[in-house]
Amino acid sequence: MTKFSYLVVTLILLFGCIEINPNKNETDMVISSSMPSENIQLTDESVFSLEAKEVVHDIAGNKVQMFAYNGQIPGPGLRVKQGSTVWINFTNLIDYETTVHWHGIRLENRYDGVPNVTQEAVAPGESFLYKIDFQDEGMYWYHPHVREEFQQELGLYGVIIVEPNETDYFDPIDLEEIIVLDDILMKDASVYPFPNEVTDFALMGRFGNVILINGKTDYQLTVKKGEKVRFYFLNAANVRPFNISVEGVQMKVIATDGSKFEKGYLANSVVITPSERYVVEVAFDAVGKFNIVNENGLKRYVLGKIVVEDSDAMPVSVSENINQDIITELESYKQYYEKKPDFEYELTVDIKGMMGSGMMSMMDHSEDGMEWEDTMFMMNRNSASDRVTWIIKDKKNGKKNMDAMQQIPKGKPVKIKVENLKNSVHPMQHTIHIHGAQFLVLETNNFRNENLAWKDSVNIPIGGSAELLVEFPNEGEWMMHCHIAEHLSSSMMTSFEVQ
Repeated sequence: MTKFSYLVVTLILLFGCIEINPNKNETDMVISSSMPSENIQLTDESVFSLEAKEVVHDIAGNKVQMFAYNGQIPGPGLRVKQGSTVWINFTNLIDYETTVHWHGIRLENRYDGVPNVTQEAVAPGESFLYKIDFQDEGMYWYHPHVREEFQQELGLYGVIIVEPNETDYFDPIDLEEIIVLDDILMKDASVYPFPNEVTDFALMGRFGNVILINGKTDYQLTVKKGEKVRFYFLNAANVRPFNISVEGVQMKVIATDGSKFEKGYLANSVVITPSERYVVEVAFDAVGKFNIVNENGLKRYVLGKIVVEDSDAMPVSVSENINQDIITELESYKQYYEKKPDFEYELTVDIKGMMGSGMMSMMDHSEDGMEWEDTMFMMNRNSASDRVTWIIKDKKNGKKNMDAMQQIPKGKPVKIKVENLKNSVHPMQHTIHIHGAQFLVLETNNFRNENLAWKDSVNIPIGGSAELLVEFPNEGEWMMHCHIAEHLSSSMMTSFEVQ
């Protein structure tokens, strides 16, 4: 990229920045809820009102202008029984067009929330009625699909828990806790500005310098010794991957996006990339304070703490287990292990003014193929979506992004292989998300996955690959894209037309 190009982008960043209604007096704005986001039980055929609005939110003692659903960051936590249908009456009270995408939920195409594909964007002051069919148990979430790197960064996200029909689907526990992981990039006491016409930080994504749990910097949970807690983790950050652990305590990983794993397994930590969800159980058998930690090869963060108070309860523990119900459910899909992929894609990038490949591939990539931190802030900030194009390329015909749309019959399993090229101008991990369907990750880096679960998002590190078995239950055009928000805004998406 030339010096002149950097100057142009820098001027855009300095003088063409988005402001959240600068003419509105802060005292006239809603103060975001200081309590944990409300969890609301929705019944079959109920109607729930959801509003996107401007708020003043407290971040580490600073009053920050942000967005929120129903005045809460995160938005209201919704709980619903599997098999229910719920109507969401959404009203847009911010000054920008927006939509709501119901991430991971297999619903009718016209309610998927993708502007100019499934619906028109909802204009300021307007409303849209969404019909959500909750076919599958699991942990899901909702967020905008217009300028995600801007609107989601400012607080528009919320969790949905779909409770399974089987009452014994999970083991008994004493407490459930939802933890939404996020970060936000601050400059002094305000959110780092966003350009109007382009997306900045397009190269690596907008890493935040303040880490949040459930919208706050001072998360704390109090439990009793002898209690077992089920944690529902969501990564709602624009780009940051988290490697989460509860210091000094082993976790049992029991489920991911759309189902339990075939085998619940023990782990000291779990990596959660943007849009992924993981469900873990932790048994607390000792009194004390236990930090929730995010640790990678470059930095260690303490995100919050769990205080375990004394009690007379007997010690508890977690152990690996076999989920025969999931094994039985997935048995018929294992014939596809040996099937050749129906579609093959490569992930790469094009940067205007930069020739050749591998010029930036040596910059601070860890051995695990992940960029955990922004180690070149100025270059990243000055890279914008008018010069950086992230690419999903069809390996067979060379078509890229939306030109690579494929047609698929409804209800027929198809195998998709996605390879993340390591020799591009700037290789980076990508979390690939598919709308309107769930998939099984049959292979990772050409090794068979022997512990399956239903997912809708999968991380593919630098030089890695994944083979996904996908089945679309509904007709329409469904997106496949990288869930790093700045990569999505820089064209990294394609689609499947299901007929």
